[in-house]
Amino acid sequence: MRKAAHKNNQLDYERAQDLRRKSTPYEQKLWRELQLLSKGTGFKFRRQHPFHPYIADFVCLEVGLVIELDGASHDSRQDYDTIRDSCLEKSGFKILRFPNRDVASNIGSIVETILKIAQALKNAGVKGNPSPAKTKDLASQAQVFASSPSRGEEL
Repeated sequence: MRKAAHKNNQLDYERAQDLRRKSTPYEQKLWRELQLLSKGTGFKFRRQHPFHPYIADFVCLEVGLVIELDGASHDSRQDYDTIRDSCLEKSGFKILRFPNRDVASNIGSIVETILKIAQALKNAGVKGNPSPAKTKDLASQAQVFASSPSRGEEL
């Protein structure tokens, strides 16, 4: 399994635990779906997983896949998200981002996309250390979904 280049400290674990306790309704909804996906496919997901100095919303370490949900707060911190994504990608992780409104209205499509990407990473022989060359086409698949129109923000 691939780990981020930085070593986690106790504060990282405490922050992650706090975020798990305070998860948003969108995170709770996707987490329930990822747990079902795990039972059906064997892909194991973690939530609020620390990668010092960052914490990923969800991660499948087996294939090096990080899943992020973007709410209104991400509109004002796109530069931070770009730096964060770059750091995780340099450590070998593939990042998928989905807006909260899609979790509310298109959860089935999100889960299907996550499964397809995880399976593609696994089939490509990616074991927690996906190279940018192996994941280039996958990024475009995720962007097509993320840019599709959706209905409303409500759960």
